Amino acid sequence: MECFFRRNLSKTWFWTFSEPGRAAGEALWSKDEAEKHFKPFKDYCRRQKIELLVIWQLQERGSWHPHCLVNRYIDVNWLRPWMLARGWGQQMKAIQARVARIAAPGGKWVFDASSYRPLCLYLMRYLTRAMSSDEVECALKKKCFSGSGSVKAGTTRFKWMPEIKAGSYLYAHGLDLFLALFGRPPTFKDIGAVIRLGVEETGWAEIDFLWEFGFPSG
Repeated sequence: MECFFRRNLSKTWFWTFSEPGRAAGEALWSKDEAEKHFKPFKDYCRRQKIELLVIWQLQERGSWHPHCLVNRYIDVNWLRPWMLARGWGQQMKAIQARVARIAAPGGKWVFDASSYRPLCLYLMRYLTRAMSSDEVECALKKKCFSGSGSVKAGTTRFKWMPEIKAGSYLYAHGLDLFLALFGRPPTFKDIGAVIRLGVEETGWAEIDFLWEFGFPSG
């Protein structure tokens, strides 16, 4: 969600759609039925190349309620009758979720987290509740999150944190020596021993000694 806001600075809109009211004893949509009624909106966003992120909420009355983030303005006067024709109720909400930028020291612009973080927390509350609550039917099988391909694609590149780069380097160099000496893979308790073997294997112990007592002249 945070990546969505960062990619769509000042052009994010938040939508919610609700299933129409039901008479007493009339069945509500199942999750699959709600998805089928929501598919035309997803298809519309795909055709219009609108980036879409959806968080599903199971309401207290038992209906499935989508919360949507889109990166393009859609006229509610057009969308409301369009959604009504596809089974949704009159109750829908649309607000523009602006992401502020503030000037940082050095003349750089940074994101003002306070502008979009409340909405992120609001949506995360429903997402985590849906994924952990026993009240949600087949919570792990019924997807509570969906969106366009750009939303679901990974955007974070993995790399070691700076403070553990040296340790991971030494662990990699000490692993083969540990296997040769003990004939088994190391456990969590053996990490220190593997790293120490890595120090010996790379010659870092000699470098440390030279740094401590001074490099020889020449």
